[in-house]
Amino acid sequence: ETSEITTVTLNPSLAYRINDQWTIGAGIDVMYAEGRLTNYLGGSKFFDLEGDDWSIGWNLGLLFEISDRTRIGLQYRSSIDLQIEGSAEGNLVASTGSFKRDASLSIELPDVAELSIYHELNDKWAIHADVTWTGWSKFKTLAPKVHPGIDGLLAVQENWEDAYRYAIGATYKHSEKVTFRCGLALDETPVSDASRTLRIPDSERIWASIGATIKLSECYNLDLAYTHLFADDTKIGANEPAFTGTAGGDVDIFGVGISGTF
Repeated sequence: ETSEITTVTLNPSLAYRINDQWTIGAGIDVMYAEGRLTNYLGGSKFFDLEGDDWSIGWNLGLLFEISDRTRIGLQYRSSIDLQIEGSAEGNLVASTGSFKRDASLSIELPDVAELSIYHELNDKWAIHADVTWTGWSKFKTLAPKVHPGIDGLLAVQENWEDAYRYAIGATYKHSEKVTFRCGLALDETPVSDASRTLRIPDSERIWASIGATIKLSECYNLDLAYTHLFADDTKIGANEPAFTGTAGGDVDIFGVGISGTF
């Protein structure tokens, strides 16, 4: 089984500094999404859906600078409704043979709220922490729409729950050109043991990250990052009666970026 969704988001935003302590901001999320969903139901029964969609969301931010060294931020990002539309092909029902027809998949991406704090200990060291809430309880069912006669075979009950992420980190300014960062995060899973499926076998994760920013010039910075995800081995729940076992695995993420100011 395959479950893929790839998104690209354009986020134009504006900020307004009310006074020396308070700043507010707002933006629009213009999202393009591509998705693919496959089902293997045994024998020759197979289903493959691919499609895409454009959608729009919004975000708000608030920054409170307690002092020159300490600031607190609050951010909210709205949920986004996606209607992945495209085509599906397969051979799900023996009496109908193979087919290819228009299909769709409705997905509501969750809203997200984040509270963060940053404090400079001295001219070299700073510490930071954040708590993030994600409204995954909106994700109840993965149900592609192809034909009334086979839609019931494809629907999967997910029943996800809201989840939190807790993170702490530190920043070290080595010189005017080089800054190092490190951090740890605990990412709760939105999936209960009873609802976990092989399609999206999510589990609780610990993120361990290191990174650096190198100032290339007055206008450009080079950002480097590495993260290792420690994922718990978890049991697959009642939604997979034909499977007995666990799912898990660790992940390595590398990042390279160049940012510029004008």
